Amino acid sequence: MKTPIHSSPRSATLLLLLLALLLLLTAAVHAEHEPKVGGLTKIKHVGSNKEVQELGRFSVGEYNNRLRGRDAKPLAFVKVVEGQQQVVEGMQYYLKIAVAAPDGSHKIYNAVVWDRPWLKSRQLMSFTPSTK
Repeated sequence: MKTPIHSSPRSATLLLLLLALLLLLTAAVHAEHEPKVGGLTKIKHVGSNKEVQELGRFSVGEYNNRLRGRDAKPLAFVKVVEGQQQVVEGMQYYLKIAVAAPDGSHKIYNAVVWDRPWLKSRQLMSFTPSTK
């Protein structure tokens, strides 16, 4: 003869609370790694991220192209040292880029790049000396 299994309302409530807590924790961990629409997300491991380094190289190249015909000297790309990204219509990148000036000194510049890969469009929105 089988014995019926009975659960008390208290244990059912506890089980539901544990499941809800598990779902919340799972969502929080998952959300931490997903870019949020409109929100800035820090880019981890920028030094080894080939795409981010290419965005930095692109930024310096675009800046130098805009200097043509002026008396300013071109900068040399060194590396992207820090970055954030923002989901917009595409992705907007906020980069801190180390550059070498013609006199040999190293400086940091802030670049904003708007990338829309499906249109094969990448635009340098700004490129300015960093104050930090």
